[in-house]
Amino acid sequence: MKIHELKNKLKKELNYTTQKRLNKKDKIEKKDPIIIGVTGSRGKSSVAYMLHYYLKKQGYDSILYSSIEIDSETSFAKKHFAVDNPIKSKKSLLSAVEQSIEQNVDFLILEVNERAINLGIIDDIEFDIRVLTNIIEKQNEFFYPNYVDIKKSFLLNAKSNEKLIYVVKDQFCKDLYDELQNDNQFVISTPFLMEKYNLEKNRVRCILNSDQPFDSIEGVKFNVICDNEINMFASNMMFPYSCFNIACVYGVLKALSLYDNKKFLDYISNLTIPGRDEKVKYNNRNVIISVNLVPQLEELIKYKKDNQVNNIIVVTGATGTGFKGWKKEFSEELINLDKVMSMKFAYNYINKYADKVIITSTDVGSSNLDELLNLQLNLLDNKIDKLVVKDRQTAIETAILNSKENDIIFISGRGNRSILCHTKNNISFSKDIDIVTKILKTLRKENLK
Repeated sequence: MKIHELKNKLKKELNYTTQKRLNKKDKIEKKDPIIIGVTGSRGKSSVAYMLHYYLKKQGYDSILYSSIEIDSETSFAKKHFAVDNPIKSKKSLLSAVEQSIEQNVDFLILEVNERAINLGIIDDIEFDIRVLTNIIEKQNEFFYPNYVDIKKSFLLNAKSNEKLIYVVKDQFCKDLYDELQNDNQFVISTPFLMEKYNLEKNRVRCILNSDQPFDSIEGVKFNVICDNEINMFASNMMFPYSCFNIACVYGVLKALSLYDNKKFLDYISNLTIPGRDEKVKYNNRNVIISVNLVPQLEELIKYKKDNQVNNIIVVTGATGTGFKGWKKEFSEELINLDKVMSMKFAYNYINKYADKVIITSTDVGSSNLDELLNLQLNLLDNKIDKLVVKDRQTAIETAILNSKENDIIFISGRGNRSILCHTKNNISFSKDIDIVTKILKTLRKENLK
């Protein structure tokens, strides 16, 4: 279904009439933008973001709907602000569609999560390209017991003319690889994974390889073998999964016949994705701001074993309850159970990989802050050096001030979120990167005195 038909169908379903906005491009013949959907357990927002800004850098008009931000000239969403769910309803999808038509863009890039797939929100979209980064079984099992099947369906339900780009690095994507009948496949893997999952060479179009470790604390370096060509990629982005995310973007550009090796290498060489392993250096220390702990901490342990880093200091905190949104679909009991299990998993993981932990506030909601902090404190092993600091800015500052050369200060939980919920009715606006920048600016000034 082309975008104008999709717009009319959505408006009819919603019994929704939109007022036409004046636009300088109204006199231009409207085109159908290329629609790209990106899903996966991890990496979907990063891939969508990288692709969107690369296309804009090359002079194309593009709209992005992702959890990192909604980037559209006519959107009511504030630019560079994180959103919990970019496509949360058919009404929000209609908004994205109308903005694409009004702005006469070349591309509409949508981050597609399991909720949008499960509720059928994106069923009527005729994607030009569908991307799947990976599938992690335990990602959202409480709310979606059939999570793996939901993710797989995003590619299995594609029409024969839609191009599919996906990574085979886990068993579920291998199963998907066996099930897919679509001829328009761009499969990404590595020699090790090809052997592990018995992948056919003629079906794997993009092979990632390296004669040295793929990654270090400084970034990633690897080769991409595709269509009898070998390209060397290097980026300041860390961790092995960044290689696969870059390869997904590369695959989309190849599918669009828009790949330019020099421009792409220039683009990825020094790239920062807001709140996704955002790295700041200070006095031979690395401050990393991210959303998740997993699998980053176990990757940092590898750097530690290679003597690239010293201690791993984690600043984190569990979110509370009492927020609106999911309650309409899931019971309070299920939400609380998910919170408890997620918290236990996170702190078991921290116990295994962290040297020091500072527990602080992270979107408390209607929960009691003292009880929430104490619950987390009791989940930590005695061998862990631990501290509770209620105020998030003070906690980050404490971690930095008490660090030593070659330490990692890993700040997790909020990514590039701007709204910090202290209570159900009390919020403030701050990003972790802004807090870090402010602290380091002050420290640098003091060091000059």
